Amino acid sequence: MPYLYSARRYAASARMIRDMAQQADRDLSGFGWFVYLFVNVARQASEARRKAAQLLGQRYNRNVTGMLDSIATVGSPSEVAEKIETFTEAGARHFVFSPCDAPEDQGRSIDLLLDSVIPQMART
Repeated sequence: MPYLYSARRYAASARMIRDMAQQADRDLSGFGWFVYLFVNVARQASEARRKAAQLLGQRYNRNVTGMLDSIATVGSPSEVAEKIETFTEAGARHFVFSPCDAPEDQGRSIDLLLDSVIPQMART
């Protein structure tokens, strides 16, 4: 399952999988198009970005601010919904969301994801 992927990289990988399957005459109808996304949702996009960069920076022992948009899905509810949609357009059909926030704040981020982001996805 891809992780630390941008939607662009996911799309390229999906094309490669489809091409290789076609060349090998393999059926992909049962293939699970999963993606693992680090996600942080906050009312203020800057807060979500700051907290995600801090957590991932600690986890990977490096400054991830410059690559945050390539390795995580963070922002306001509408921004996160748009970013998730880019993965859907790239071919992802199943999502594994990993909260990218301090443990004491994960409940808030998950609530925003469920209450403010997912309903937007259901309309598209």
